[in-house]
Amino acid sequence: MPRSMTSTPAIAVIGAGALGSFLAARLAQAGLATALVARGPRRAELERDGIVMREGPAPRRIVVPLAKEGSGLAPPDIAILAVKAGDLESALAVLKPAARPGMILLTVQNGVEAPEIAERAIPEAHVLAGRVHGFFEMDGSSVRHVGVEPSIAFGPLQDAPPTAGELMAACLQQAAIAFTRPPDMRRALWEKFLLASAIGGVGLALGLPAGQLCNNARAREMLESAMAEIAMIADMKGVDLPGDCVRATLDFAASFPPDATSSLQRDVEEGRRSEFDSLTGAVLRFAEALQVPVPTHRDILRRIKARGLL
Repeated sequence: MPRSMTSTPAIAVIGAGALGSFLAARLAQAGLATALVARGPRRAELERDGIVMREGPAPRRIVVPLAKEGSGLAPPDIAILAVKAGDLESALAVLKPAARPGMILLTVQNGVEAPEIAERAIPEAHVLAGRVHGFFEMDGSSVRHVGVEPSIAFGPLQDAPPTAGELMAACLQQAAIAFTRPPDMRRALWEKFLLASAIGGVGLALGLPAGQLCNNARAREMLESAMAEIAMIADMKGVDLPGDCVRATLDFAASFPPDATSSLQRDVEEGRRSEFDSLTGAVLRFAEALQVPVPTHRDILRRIKARGLL
């Protein structure tokens, strides 16, 4: 079982991209026993420079212990899976040998499928589904976030002991990471899915940053229609989204700074592995399984292909 609230939990952050580096830096700075799992060139950068955070006028260097590579990961009390959705299964394979009953496992991938994938892979863990708000970017080898203040919403989709959520909340609070604990985490995941999939898909289709979509009449119309299609699918899958979810999400998107871009758009346009299959691709898969038309998403896919990006 995880350590009690009166002792320091061992935390492993798996994935050293912008989000994983941000979380690991905040947790380590707060004095929590944090290890970061990184590979390849990124690991070499971290060994040389530590995590370089650009949150204010001057960059800050934060040294976070790196976990042993391969099968040398020490069993953590809390594991945060901070990889892209496409790398989730390989991250779970890294974690599986170190898993123990009662380990807390937090998923923070975009999309709605990651918690169930994690539960199937490591059934002995208490899985907490997470939803992250914030624009996290790699600026060369350093990390920055722009726009809205970063925050995490988290909670179980299945039964989990209250102590799991309490320990996760205590760690985030100590690390000064804003969080909420929604009473319906499935709805919270779909609210983020509605935002991330529509913003990323429309941005890719039209070649516009996320922060400019609501100021462009054609883009806003496409964005609203894409969100409405996702809300329809959620309703058919029994997810209780608020009746004004499309309007509220559009209002939130309108608050983005003009230069903000989605991670999906950046990754696809720069030829990196992306979360397309877990976002826009997932909408298309869900629609096909439910046998419902999603003409706006079909148009988004056509436009992205026309740009030579898929």
